[in-house]
Amino acid sequence: MTAPPNLRRAVVRAGRHAQRTPRRLRVRAAHLRAETRRSGTIPIDRHIVICGFPRAGSSLLQVMIAAAIPEAVHFPAERRALHAAWDTFPGSPVLVTKKPRDVEKLDQIRSHYRRRKTSPTFLVTVRDPRDVAVSSHDGFSGEYYVSLARIIATGRVIGSLVEAGSSDIAVVRFEDLVLDTAAVERQLQLTIGFSGSLSEYQTNDVDWEPSLQASLGGLRPVDPSRIGVWKSPRHRDRIAQAANTPGFPELVRRLGYGGSGDGDWS
Repeated sequence: MTAPPNLRRAVVRAGRHAQRTPRRLRVRAAHLRAETRRSGTIPIDRHIVICGFPRAGSSLLQVMIAAAIPEAVHFPAERRALHAAWDTFPGSPVLVTKKPRDVEKLDQIRSHYRRRKTSPTFLVTVRDPRDVAVSSHDGFSGEYYVSLARIIATGRVIGSLVEAGSSDIAVVRFEDLVLDTAAVERQLQLTIGFSGSLSEYQTNDVDWEPSLQASLGGLRPVDPSRIGVWKSPRHRDRIAQAANTPGFPELVRRLGYGGSGDGDWS
């Protein structure tokens, strides 16, 4: 199907503007070009899928990867991996998406790419389930953002992935990301390959959507004080509830948390 003249002109204009400000207009150009093709082919070499626990640094990792791989096709908000895979246009060998619930769809994503040349890599974000349980979101003030049921369900999936191991999965722990960003950078340089720096994300000029800004609390330096927030007295009732929820204490231990310094929390 031939695209109408006005759409073709829009594509050309978007491409010209993208040469001057490539990051801000990359997504707009992507969708315009996708509309002219509608072929369903995937003209990329690598798809980096960020998924895992919500409130576990996935948004932070997203903006870090966007800074480290500026030539990649990325989106200013959350995007399902499979949706993005069908819509992406030629123009970059790398696609980056972030959607925590995609951790439940790894086999579907692998199946989608099985007969294509694209290789998916999954960056699975992990965090102490107790910190996830007491995490809040700027867009939902005054309440805990993630239900205990979802933490347990997602954690079981992640636990199985971590224990099984796979060459296309890299586990990124929130604690490592904020305490030793350089070590995570070295790990990911070997896993997904890039020459940029994760720590340069604050200078990134991408026009991030308000929803992503809210999940980050704004683009700001990494904050180690967010580790172990579950120990605060203000979360005592929430943690007591978690400790008495079947499956939650076991999940904490399964993912490698709940050491001797935590006391008899459960």
